[in-house]
Amino acid sequence: MKAEGVAANLPEPYWLFPGRDGGLVTEADERVHRNLFKHVVAAAKLPAFSPYDLRHTFASLLLSANVPLLYVSKQLGHARPTTTLDHYAKWLPSGEQRFVNVLDTPLEKVGTRLT
Repeated sequence: MKAEGVAANLPEPYWLFPGRDGGLVTEADERVHRNLFKHVVAAAKLPAFSPYDLRHTFASLLLSANVPLLYVSKQLGHARPTTTLDHYAKWLPSGEQRFVNVLDTPLEKVGTRLT
């Protein structure tokens, strides 16, 4: 993004979805982006969804892959991890038996050394 921003002579910071002036997206810019997104989705013959749905997909895929909740919460920009938990708890893997199985693993494989 930085290389593209520099090449386009945009001011820093370089936004993933910049407004017309290279800064934050205004309400008018947001309407244009949303409309463009709809056209791209339709052209790709995908079911209708919004850019915000991508955020939910991002979070649910990470959490179902057992990525730490704190990391996902920070990536989403939530002030508190409980906000993330409230919205995405259903995507957390269930059946903690695999975590208990760590206790059956030799300490050398877990990465802990006895001194």
